[in-house]
Amino acid sequence: MLKVNRFTPQRQLIFQVFKTLPTVNYLSAESLQLLLVERGEGMSLSTVSSQPENHGKS
Repeated sequence: MLKVNRFTPQRQLIFQVFKTLPTVNYLSAESLQLLLVERGEGMSLSTVSSQPENHGKS
């Protein structure tokens, strides 16, 4: 069964952070979570670092 990855509110917030950043080579989950907390978003590190099971696979 194909699992559909939804564009959840949490993913929308993460996407917005990346849209506002200058080009960087790497951003750790911890750094991303800190940026979200600084913006007033109460998102846990486990939510930020979770990946879909088949991320990047066809």
